[in-house]
Amino acid sequence: MQINQKKTRNRAFRMEDGKLYFTREAERSIFFVLTLLMLAAGVMIRLGVI
Repeated sequence: MQINQKKTRNRAFRMEDGKLYFTREAERSIFFVLTLLMLAAGVMIRLGVI
């Protein structure tokens, strides 16, 4: 017997009905990087570099 299963790739995001859905891991990674960028920008502003 052969079972027909839909193969799905584990992607970081997917499009459904015109909406973009992220996996939990991808969302956490994106927000972590954005947090580090905001921290770096804040430090640079505080030091007068920017």
